[in-house]
Amino acid sequence: MTNFDFLKDLDHDLYTIAGIAEKLYRDEYFEQCMGQTRRFAENAVKKVLGRSAPYDATFDELINTLKDRSTGNSIEKEFIDDLYFLKKAGNISVHGATVKKDAITALECLRRMFEVAINYAVHTDKTSANLLKRNYDEELLLLGRPKQEQSLKEKYIAAKEKFEKAERKTKKVNDVNKGKKKITDTPVKTPQTKKSKTKKNINTAPVITPLKTTQKTSAKQKSLNNRRKKTNHSHDTRLPLFLNPVVIAFSILLGLIIILTAALGLKIQ
Repeated sequence: MTNFDFLKDLDHDLYTIAGIAEKLYRDEYFEQCMGQTRRFAENAVKKVLGRSAPYDATFDELINTLKDRSTGNSIEKEFIDDLYFLKKAGNISVHGATVKKDAITALECLRRMFEVAINYAVHTDKTSANLLKRNYDEELLLLGRPKQEQSLKEKYIAAKEKFEKAERKTKKVNDVNKGKKKITDTPVKTPQTKKSKTKKNINTAPVITPLKTTQKTSAKQKSLNNRRKKTNHSHDTRLPLFLNPVVIAFSILLGLIIILTAALGLKIQ
């Protein structure tokens, strides 16, 4: 199976040339592949021009004839650009003195050949306009068949991607749940809660005596203290120190001693 299966019933010769070009690419005969793409392009131009193509005309002359007959729309312009590219690349590969393993240019030639084939098919069979949406499948080129089963490596990569995707999704859900939990953990002060809290504060708070009562009590206490002081003064029967009998007797005795001492001193003299 190739990218050019749509040509199989439309033009078997072009289908065969395209199949050979793809096989040469898979076998890494890149220059021969480019030569086949040039061959395809030249035959496609001849088929498009039909009987109006000049007899024994060169590829350049065929492209110029097609260019002269073009109406200038984008599809025809693209078709002619692809033909020029394939002609130039094919000439270099055929007439080159050195062999180049130019896989990139060969792959580009296959893509251009595919576009030429699409435009040719649309030009030949007007019902195949949906082919313009098709793209060249490089995987089909390399495998030579549609991809049916994944390799072990591809299965591992797919499973890993699936696991990582599920893990990211789980983490995202957990983050969202954590955010919700933080919000719900914050207590909401409802009117009932406030009321009960106020009541609790009232019950446990110390009793505060009104200011006026405190002032009256202080005044009474002060008056009572003053009365007690007066009473204490009135009942205090203790005499002053100089009227105490013991003090008086001691003073008299001390005076007598002094007099006697003085008298004795005079007598001795």
